[in-house]
Order: sequence, then C-alpha cells, then structure tokens
Amino acid sequence: MTETKVNSSLSSKFEETKVNIVQKLPDITGLTLGEFHIDSRLEIVSGEADIYLCSVVGSNSGKKFLLKYYRRENAVKPDVLEKLKTVTSPFVAPVEDVGAYQGYPYVVRPYYRRAALAELLAKGTRFSEEDLRNLIIPSIIEGLKAVHDIGILHKDLKPANLIPDDAGEHIVLIDFGISSDAGKNTFVVTQTGMTLAYAAPEALQGIFHKETDYYALGITVFELFTGFTPFQNPGLSPEESARLASISKIEFPENFPEDLKRLVLGLTYKDISHRNDKDNPNRRWGYDEVRRWLNGEDGPDPGESTGSPDPGVRSSVFQPYRFNGKNYTAEIELL
Repeated sequence: MTETKVNSSLSSKFEETKVNIVQKLPDITGLTLGEFHIDSRLEIVSGEADIYLCSVVGSNSGKKFLLKYYRRENAVKPDVLEKLKTVTSPFVAPVEDVGAYQGYPYVVRPYYRRAALAELLAKGTRFSEEDLRNLIIPSIIEGLKAVHDIGILHKDLKPANLIPDDAGEHIVLIDFGISSDAGKNTFVVTQTGMTLAYAAPEALQGIFHKETDYYALGITVFELFTGFTPFQNPGLSPEESARLASISKIEFPENFPEDLKRLVLGLTYKDISHRNDKDNPNRRWGYDEVRRWLNGEDGPDPGESTGSPDPGVRSSVFQPYRFNGKNYTAEIELL
C-alpha cells in the first residue's frame, strides 16, 4: 500500500483541534465582580459550574444573589441572556448580571431560600393533583409563555430547574444554560446537552420548538406526582431509556388520577406533524390546551378517534386527519 504524503504547504493549513476542556476554576470568594461581592461558595453539586452566594456592593438590604461561575468558556449564550434580561415575569428568574472572570463566564440571578423541586423529590416529597393544578402547572406554563413570547426555548425543563419563590406564591423557571434563541423561527436545530429523561423524541434528533418544552412538562408532571420518570430503569443507560421512550407509551400507576393522566398524555403526544394546525386535534398540547385543562374545559385529546365508542380508547387504526379544510375521522372518507 502506497503511503499518502502531505506536502508542507498543505500541512501548514491544518490546525490542531481546540478542545473546550472543562476547567477547574479558582475560588473567587471575596472578589468583587461587577456590582456583586462574592460572599461564599455554596456546596451545591453542579456538573457545569461553581455556585456562589453574593450581595450587591454597598447595599445594606440583606438581599442575596446566586452566581454561577461556569467551567466552560462557551457555556452561556450572550444573545439568550440579553433577551432574558427583558423578561419581568414572576415565573422566570431574572438575569441580574452577566460577565466573565479569567475567560470563564458567570451569570447572577436572585437567590431563592427554598429548595428546588428535584431536591424535594429526592427527600421523598410527592405532589398531589391539587398541588399541581393550583400552583405548579399554572406557574410553569406562564413562565414558558413569557420566554417563548420572546423567542427563547428553555430546552431543559425538569424539577431541578423549578424552584419556589421565597413567598411560596410562584414556581420559578431557572437555569437557561442550554436555552436557544429561535428568533422568528418556530424551531431550532442544534445538538445540546439536554437531560435525556425529559427529552421529546424530536429532541433526540436535535430539533427543538415550543412543544418540546411542553413534552418535558408532561414528564415533569408525571415525576412530581409519582417520584420517578415514566421510563426510569436502572438497567438501561440514559440514552437507551430515551430511545425506548421515543417509541413506547407511558404506563401509569393505578393511583394516577384520570384527569392528570389526560394532561400527561396530551403533553407527551409524539406526533408533531400537525403542531401548527390549530384545528387539528392530533398535535401535542401547548399553552392554550393546558390552560383549558386547568379551567376544567373538555376538548379533543390527541390520538383519539372521534368515531371510537369509548372516548378513553386511543385508536391505532385511523387518526383524525385534516385535509383541504375538512376533518376526516375514517379512512374510507379520506380515500
């Protein structure tokens, strides 16, 4: 076999791959970054950042803030953070400051005294249908609407990124580290470090849109009620569980409330081909459908055939299909 040789001129054009290594960062306790004094480092386990408690320089208010000092140079997206600064919703943690120290970015948000929902789950706390309906779900969908309205996709909705405010009146969306700015587009195509247990089937292909966040909400609701995610299996890797979830239906425990089951099934409906057709019932639920569910309103569920004698049975033969301005509920009619 002849050895391939690269001449020196061509070789000079090749560059070594620049690997964005996760860096061990210096302890920044006692420093002042921007308007914030770093008071202490918190023993919070995070795979992406070091966490610090800080306060505004010269302020006697006693108000505390949380600073995330990221271990990767490109861990945050400036365009996303700039847009988030414009959000004033009580359901979204405000971005107080953004900067960099020794080349690594940091983000400052308010410090909430209460534990995130994931910490409560880990301690054995479970949330009733009343808890979910009256506080948690309304807060989450209003938070999602606030960020979706400015073109931001959260992309990592899960109990670890949901935290009560100090008054216990709202659930607040936090941690937009992997969020994307969709701009005027309805979706983005990107590879990102999502949490696989909450990832919609299309997210596994690198496609994200508003409905992808609502799929994660469906998985989150299931977990907050049961204490585990639908396809949690210690014998499978996260990747294997995610692939299984993309082709399998959710199995519900016997004590799972029927109305809550209807919500979860609507939010985790897999077929997104009709997601922009508001007249087609066979699309994943979003803000409007969840709001109607909260109000106790009846409506069609995705995947249910209107010709089925039992409205709770999902048809696997023919699903309602809208064509040329008309909804078809039987294959023979469409043909």
